[in-house]
Amino acid sequence: MSIKTLEEYTPTNYFYNIKDKLQSYVYKRADRLFREAEKARENISIKEEFESYIEEKRKKFIDSMGGIPYDGDRPLNARTTGITEEENLIIENVIYEARENVYVTANLYIPKKRKTPCGAVLFQCGHSNDGKFYPQYQKAAKIIANSGVIVLVQDPQGQGERANYYEPSIGATMIETTCPDHQHSGIQCYMIGDSPIRYFIADAMRSIDYLMSRPEVDKEKIGLTGNFGGGTMTVNTAICDKRIAAAAPGTFVMTREAYMKAGGTQDAEQIWLSCAEYGFDHHEALMCAASKHYLILAVDYDAFPIEGTEEVYNDVKRFWGMYGKGDNLRMFTDASVHCYTEKLARETNY
Repeated sequence: MSIKTLEEYTPTNYFYNIKDKLQSYVYKRADRLFREAEKARENISIKEEFESYIEEKRKKFIDSMGGIPYDGDRPLNARTTGITEEENLIIENVIYEARENVYVTANLYIPKKRKTPCGAVLFQCGHSNDGKFYPQYQKAAKIIANSGVIVLVQDPQGQGERANYYEPSIGATMIETTCPDHQHSGIQCYMIGDSPIRYFIADAMRSIDYLMSRPEVDKEKIGLTGNFGGGTMTVNTAICDKRIAAAAPGTFVMTREAYMKAGGTQDAEQIWLSCAEYGFDHHEALMCAASKHYLILAVDYDAFPIEGTEEVYNDVKRFWGMYGKGDNLRMFTDASVHCYTEKLARETNY
């Protein structure tokens, strides 16, 4: 149909702007759901109500992704493929099984000066093609390990040594690693009704199994950290695995409302399916670990709105107070752009 014909059939030759109608509808619907979730949180007044509320949300979070394909009884079949010795650290290159024919590659940073057994940290990488080899993550891992704890830096799926679409016949990947890899596998998951989050979480839980299998590690003192995608996974793992004692997600915690209205996008494994409908925001994500040591790491100049980060921190602190452990929840902000800075890494040692 030509513009001239459209003009003839348009009342008073007037065109309506319809390009923002879908966005307006989504925002309006989301705003209503955000307010309902906010009201539900505000109505929680005692610990018993809180625990009932958060267990229901945790279950819906796990069910929405299709469950977690995790089997803690499965042998890890772990092996060390290389060892590098530095002045203060021993670094092991390790590999172990998450599921049948699914292998996790990781580096284990063991401080020479440590208690035995000592605490350990699972460091989950953000979006970098290099995965565990990314210089920023290696530096952060060494800073944390030099405080006297063991650090396991795990390659996420589609990063580092774990490209999902590597084709041996051409010696290259068919799908570019990191974001394209995550999006491609995400679409495949959506087509069968589940989410790629479930596989990322299962990998992290197997990494915790690996740490617990090491005689040097105190099984009661295992923590989590990471930034961006690794911050996402730190939050997600803390929701689902009650074995962890502490979590320090970096450059991720915010409100979904703030991020939505900032116009940002996320990879498939960062999207919580149907979460607005069942009332699950970053507030609930943190609340799943209430009473435990939890450190929100943030930077001033980030794609994730700092206002949302501060809102979540201020809103959920009272739930730690229900356990008499209000001091266990902290927030630290560095003056930086989006990255896992040295200051953030040092703050995890607090």
